[in-house]
Amino acid sequence: MKAKLFMLFFTLICVVLIPSCTQNNENTEKKETVTPTSVHTAALVAEDGTCPWRIIRSGKNEEANGAMMDLGAAIEQETGIKLKYGGDKVKEGESEYKYEIIVGPTNRKESVEAAMEITKSRDFLIARKGTKVVIHATQAINEAVAYFIENYIYDGNIFIADGEKYIFRDEYELSEMTVAGNSISEYSIGYTDSNAANKEACEGLSQWINEKTGYKLPVKETELDGGEKTIIFLKKDEIDFAASFGIRLSGDDLLVEFGKMISVNRACEALLEELNMKIKDGKLSVDTIDMVKEAEERIKIATDEYLAQLDKKAEEMKQKVLNSPSEYETDAGRRFFYFSADGDDNNSGTSEEKPKKSLEALAELELEAGDIVLFRRGDMFRGKITAVSGVTYTAYGEGAKPIINASVKNYANTSIWEKTEYENIWKLSEPIVNVGIMVFDRTWQIGNYKELTGQKQVKGLYGFDHISMMDEDLDFYSDLDTNELFLYCSRGNPGQVYSSIEIGTIGGVIGIGNSNFVTIDNLHITLTGSHGVGASSCAGLTVRNCVFDWLGGSILKGHNGKDLTRFGNAVEIYGAAKEYTVYNNWIYQIYDTGITNQYGKSNIKSNIHDQIEYYDNLIEYCFWSIEYYNMGSEGKERKTMNVSVHDNFCRFGGEGWGCVGRETRAPMHTLHFTGEECENYVVKDNIFDRCKGLMLLYTGEKVEFYENTYIQNYLGNFGHLCGKDHKFDENIIEELAKIGDTSSRLVFVVE
Repeated sequence: MKAKLFMLFFTLICVVLIPSCTQNNENTEKKETVTPTSVHTAALVAEDGTCPWRIIRSGKNEEANGAMMDLGAAIEQETGIKLKYGGDKVKEGESEYKYEIIVGPTNRKESVEAAMEITKSRDFLIARKGTKVVIHATQAINEAVAYFIENYIYDGNIFIADGEKYIFRDEYELSEMTVAGNSISEYSIGYTDSNAANKEACEGLSQWINEKTGYKLPVKETELDGGEKTIIFLKKDEIDFAASFGIRLSGDDLLVEFGKMISVNRACEALLEELNMKIKDGKLSVDTIDMVKEAEERIKIATDEYLAQLDKKAEEMKQKVLNSPSEYETDAGRRFFYFSADGDDNNSGTSEEKPKKSLEALAELELEAGDIVLFRRGDMFRGKITAVSGVTYTAYGEGAKPIINASVKNYANTSIWEKTEYENIWKLSEPIVNVGIMVFDRTWQIGNYKELTGQKQVKGLYGFDHISMMDEDLDFYSDLDTNELFLYCSRGNPGQVYSSIEIGTIGGVIGIGNSNFVTIDNLHITLTGSHGVGASSCAGLTVRNCVFDWLGGSILKGHNGKDLTRFGNAVEIYGAAKEYTVYNNWIYQIYDTGITNQYGKSNIKSNIHDQIEYYDNLIEYCFWSIEYYNMGSEGKERKTMNVSVHDNFCRFGGEGWGCVGRETRAPMHTLHFTGEECENYVVKDNIFDRCKGLMLLYTGEKVEFYENTYIQNYLGNFGHLCGKDHKFDENIIEELAKIGDTSSRLVFVVE
């Protein structure tokens, strides 16, 4: 009796002091205590402690399911009554429950009616109409339930008067957003190219609109003429649109078009940039928009005309090398030594009229710093050269550059090939050491990228174990223990089948060693199993105006404890390098690298690379084009400084004769560093044109990149930057920025 009297007194006080809550109220403050006007109309739990109400939620809404559980727990804690839960699906032949607290979007008519009033994400509604209580929101269902718990559950009961309606409307950055005069709430967001990236980008746009306006637009795959108002992303394949994107209105639709070079994220970013620019006084109106622009000025598409211009540039560089005059000092006191194919080794060699003939005679000369050695243009000289400090090796006369051919003779002689016990396998009867390359019927046409080369078999690689396993013409095997050479030739004696057989063995064509201030100028250097110009630690090496081709491939014996690794570079210093200059050379079809300064041993205390410049070189069909590393170990000094690599044109990496079987691993430009100091290393204005492997292999050690051009097949490999592999797409702009390169250009080749 005392409890009833207290409740009656409390009710009378409420009637006198508190405004009625039975009218429809729209409140915008997040917290407002709602108190019932009478026990009969407000309290959901009867005086006898019973409660017929049941909590209902949609079976398809996980958020509403969690909110429902929170509501039930709060009611049980306050009232001691555990309400039953139910879904909004009504079985056939049954009807809805009479007393329902409906949580979240459901199929109940009360929810449908509420949804007409609550369309924005952070808004919610709480209402009672007879035996139905609605707690409704599009997204803020947890907030709505929390508000209900805080304001409607107290004093051991649930109080909500019949007719009560509370609406919370949040404030949004945009009070209005229209497209073509239509409210954004009427739109969906669609994409025509079904993939995860497109869906994710569209959902991101939907979230942006949701945060700005409160409207959550649906995202779905759709068609352009789907009959709905749509913001739609259209991916196009036309070549003229491939590196661009456009945004335009078409009727009620807002179209975002982007080519295959452009990611949907970049197109979405562009749309958001445009939308943000149109926001004014808390409103956004998209009534006129028609723009098409390049995604990034540094991104281009390689048209046929562009590729033709690259070929033209390469041809101009070739002609510049081929027609370069010899460069050497002619001041008094210098000595000049001449060599020609029709000379005589008994001649003094000190004049054009009395030239010497052979490289053997050159080796016998007691050269001194300042001497000039000249080879007659148009002639070939077989063998190898050991350079002397301070000496310039160059050309004289007219015509093609003199050829320094490390293949000591033409091996197309039937008398020096013997048939073995294995079918179609022949052996050279003469001992020969560590063969790297064999060229058959060589045309000697400068720039012929398709000479007929042998395929070297290496014991221990790709399952090769014995000469009997050779089964294709031009397969060859060079035995490192016996110095025997074996060749597979199904058409008979190789000396008869081929008009010429050139063989390159281990040893550089021009060995610099530790000689200083050597200049190699205007020579055509070819056919060794090792390096064209190879040096150890030295200073003042200059290599200019030369052609290098068809060299490398011998085994680097004992490398990593095995005899499996092949090598051979056009121009190399392995060790310390100072005042090292390589310019205006044409380098192609090299087993490994075009130009390199490198060191990878830990057996010396200090190794320094200083004042190095590579420029105006055309490098084609090599495994590496330009390579650098200067590795050591703890406690050893490794410094690199004042390096300039500029205006080189590197093409078709991984496509050379020496790349067979390892094409996809070819790194066009390699910069390896391990713990050394590096300063003022600049890579600028180079062109890197297509590689089957990596365009750039860089470990991230203080190299400066400026205005280089990278040309590669779209989605081909770009490179390995600072520990990560990257495909060649528009995102490379961002990846290059991470290594400080904000000016280099990307040119996509679209098949």
